[in-house]
Amino acid sequence: MNKGERRLMFGNKNMGKVNKTRIFTLFLVGWIVMGSVLVFIPEETSSTPIFFTLVAKTPDSGPGLLYFEYMKVYLSQIGINLDVVIQDWSTFVQELIIFRDFDLCYVEFTGGGVSEPDFTGVYNENGSLNLFGYHTSMDWDDYLSTGINEWYIQHGKQIIPPDSDERVQHYWAWEQYMMDKILPCIPLYTKTDFTVNYAELDGFSAEKGLLESWGNMDYTTLLVGKDNYSEILVNGEPWGDLNPLNQSDSSSKYMSSFILDPLIYFDNAKEAWPHLAKDWTFLNDTHLRIILREDIKWQPDSDGNFTNEYFDAQDVYFTLYCHMLKYGSSFPNWLDDFKIVDHYTIDLFIDANKYTYANEPTATFFPALAVQILPEHYLNQSQLADGVTPNSTHISWYKFNRQAFGTGLFQIQSSYEDPVTILNVFNDCWYLDPLVINDLLLHFNERFGNFTHGLTTLKFKKYSEINQAINDFANKDLDILYLDSQIDLVLDYIYDTAYEVNKIIDNTFGFIGFNMREVRPEIGSPEAAPGDFTMTKGFYLRKAISYAIDWENIGQEIHSSLYERNHCPIYPCLGIWKNPNIIRYNYDLSKAAECMTKAGYDLGWTPTYNDFNCGWFIALMIVIFATPFIAVTLIVGLVVGLVIRRNKKKGEQKYERIPIIMNIQVDPMEKNIEELKTKKEEEEKEVSKEKEEEKREND
Repeated sequence: MNKGERRLMFGNKNMGKVNKTRIFTLFLVGWIVMGSVLVFIPEETSSTPIFFTLVAKTPDSGPGLLYFEYMKVYLSQIGINLDVVIQDWSTFVQELIIFRDFDLCYVEFTGGGVSEPDFTGVYNENGSLNLFGYHTSMDWDDYLSTGINEWYIQHGKQIIPPDSDERVQHYWAWEQYMMDKILPCIPLYTKTDFTVNYAELDGFSAEKGLLESWGNMDYTTLLVGKDNYSEILVNGEPWGDLNPLNQSDSSSKYMSSFILDPLIYFDNAKEAWPHLAKDWTFLNDTHLRIILREDIKWQPDSDGNFTNEYFDAQDVYFTLYCHMLKYGSSFPNWLDDFKIVDHYTIDLFIDANKYTYANEPTATFFPALAVQILPEHYLNQSQLADGVTPNSTHISWYKFNRQAFGTGLFQIQSSYEDPVTILNVFNDCWYLDPLVINDLLLHFNERFGNFTHGLTTLKFKKYSEINQAINDFANKDLDILYLDSQIDLVLDYIYDTAYEVNKIIDNTFGFIGFNMREVRPEIGSPEAAPGDFTMTKGFYLRKAISYAIDWENIGQEIHSSLYERNHCPIYPCLGIWKNPNIIRYNYDLSKAAECMTKAGYDLGWTPTYNDFNCGWFIALMIVIFATPFIAVTLIVGLVVGLVIRRNKKKGEQKYERIPIIMNIQVDPMEKNIEELKTKKEEEEKEVSKEKEEEKREND
């Protein structure tokens, strides 16, 4: 048999090597795939053991019960049982303030027209609403001589000016610190109101409100069934008194905001803007000078007796004086004195503590400057016997309470008894005067619009039932439908392109509160955490709970994903005061497990396999899988040994301890640091050399 025949029968030697390599590779890959499939067979692990039980209490109204029922399921995954207790409101309040026999609670604070981030009384040590049990010993700082959280709260009230970037940044830092290092609560979903309007209506923003939207609103196309395009009709609530001194209901306050102007205007983000006050300056921390806007005309009174009156410092002085008479020392308790400087300048003297000799500063008074200004020329027609105190029994007061007038965009044409409240645009209003609104500090057109779309009338219609308002809206008798927070009604419109649904952030702050007092053995435990001696066991348990709850899923189930979750420990409507980059406790079981472990509770979350089902088979596969690698390792080791021995004999090469040197790039920052060190050493040598030469010259 010749060489050619042998090649045909047995093939080329290299070809044999290739075939053997392919067979071995396929064999190897096959076992890897089979092993991988077996290793990752999912298996139900045994349920997590319950380490302890926490008591959660909630009032019998609101979403607290639903929240806790969902939390109970999620917390069982990290070994915590939740005992949920429902109480009537009065019992619940006593529980929060007096008895405090709970670990968790659901609470809602309502903040009226709040524009101030100060939460003194809630999160500070001696706060009457400190239901969390914060104490300065939790974060004591020797340098500050108080707790860090306490310092943030107290110092924030003293930063002047109150609307400065410095103060905003201070509260952002406080929010981050408290939620990251103290964690007294889990802020939850923001109660949200809804409005619906037809898609043809442009420029309306429920978040900004009707007043700020008015100058931009317009029907861009005809709406079939609507006849009058110069008016906007919405459903409203009954109101009772338009005089701010007498108001206690939100509907009356809302109605008067269209008629009366404030000194300083706070927008929906709680940013302060000049309004009737053209500018303001702090001459020192307790002395505020306000410059008033000129050429602001008052609307005529209901009888038409005062038709050519203009706003000045007398109106501001009169308004503040009336508030002091009405509320005594309780409002405004920050105001020590006020004086008229000239027709358009008034000085306010601030004092946070009337029991000390010197005036003390406070920044928390600032939102009070949004006070609506009263017409001194009309309400001060008669005084009491002292010749100073306004006579509030005069007929002018009675008329003003029902048909108020001001310097605002709208003047009222109706009485509170009427089923429809009619507001007409005041044509001499300063909002429409280009000479006034061109003030660069106002940014007026950006905020209020240019009022060029022909709208002249705003109407509020009262309804006893919401279904009547819904029917009128369907018949085009309403332009905007207010639905409050009724999600079930909103769902009828939200997916229909014929409508636009807008949200209004409510002034309610809802949260899960932790009782951090040491009497709570788990959630308030002051013991050092076994996994981190710098923090307490209670702190890590609060962290674990915060990460263990899937609030996104809960929000979908309870609120149809229409409510937004608040992450800051303050009112969700506080706009610029909310830290946009605050720590967020989103659902993360791995972080929850980590925190539980640091708190000393081992969840035992390690992969386990059922030996009876596949353990023996996996062991066999490992042996078979490892055998080729063992063989290859031995062969490679033998070859390397022979090569080393040969190189030593020939003297051609020496075996390097690290035969391969990786080319790792130097960190530019480290490189710069090294260069700076070298340069500094050289400079020090030069200086030393110069000193020696100078010493020799002196000698």
